[in-house]
Formats: sequence, C-alpha cells, structure tokens
Amino acid sequence: MKIVVQYWNPQSKSVVTESGFRYLDTSSVVTETEEHEIETPEDKEALFQTIYHRNNSLRYCNGSYWKFVDKAIENEYYGAFMRKYNTISNYYGNGVVD
Repeated sequence: MKIVVQYWNPQSKSVVTESGFRYLDTSSVVTETEEHEIETPEDKEALFQTIYHRNNSLRYCNGSYWKFVDKAIENEYYGAFMRKYNTISNYYGNGVVD
C-alpha cells in the first residue's frame, strides 16, 4: 500500500488587485510530496509517528504542515492514532510544563 504525504508551506507572494491594492498572499501551497510504501501495521504506525513529530516541530510555523492525501488515512491518523499518541510528554518532549 502506498501512502502519499504532502508538505504545505506559505507562499509569501506579493499580489496586486485590480484596484491597485497590494498585499502579501501567505496561503499555503504544496512544496514537497513523498510516497511511502507500507507493508505492515508497524510501518503505518512508524509513518504516523514520523508525521506527528514533523508537524509537532512546525507548530510555531504558521501555515506549514504535513498532510495525508488520502482522506481515509488522514481520518485514521486523526482518529485512533492521535487519541493514543498525542500525550503531554509526546507533545512537549523533555520540556517543562507549568
């Protein structure tokens, strides 16, 4: 089974409207795509953990994130996996939580 993951990042592009108003468009666009070959449930769990840690490292980067292309895989990730894996210690790592 192949699972495709996309990296979304803000484009930060200057745009001029018809009326002459200039603004910075920071909407996210796909900048990288990865395909992962999954053969066992352990492989899928490892991929979910990798994506979790990648997204966790981007938590302060507005508009940057990794996303699954297949909605069924995304639902599985946000459903069963996140309920089990998204704990205080995994979120903060070795940091101190006040």
